Amino acid sequence: MKVRVLVVDDDQEVRSLVRMILESKGMEVEEAATGEEALLKLREGEGDDRPDLVLLDVMMPGMSGWEVLRELKKDEELRSIPVVMLSALEPTVEDMMRPEFDELVDYVLKPDLTPSLLGKFKSKIAPLAGNP
Repeated sequence: MKVRVLVVDDDQEVRSLVRMILESKGMEVEEAATGEEALLKLREGEGDDRPDLVLLDVMMPGMSGWEVLRELKKDEELRSIPVVMLSALEPTVEDMMRPEFDELVDYVLKPDLTPSLLGKFKSKIAPLAGNP
């Protein structure tokens, strides 16, 4: 079973880089350029059509990643989908005080995508696909 990942970022280059990294590890990747698009895709999917993980940019025009995360966790059908935040900036104290912060699987800095993402998938996401 392939792990399905939804990558949400307003930067096409970041989405392409993340897609390349994840597909090289045998994962299935879907993309969304906005928080609104991500929520629409997530709500349209059912059961096995939904991603196993959402990689979510923090700073996006329109809905921020925090707003998207808040909406996901309010939705009974979507709240169990794990979320990893992607950001160019370290989380602030204000970020860490948000109730949503505790809902994250992890917080990955964009300049360090390759080693961080692969480490997160190996330790936390691979079990979803039945990989040790």
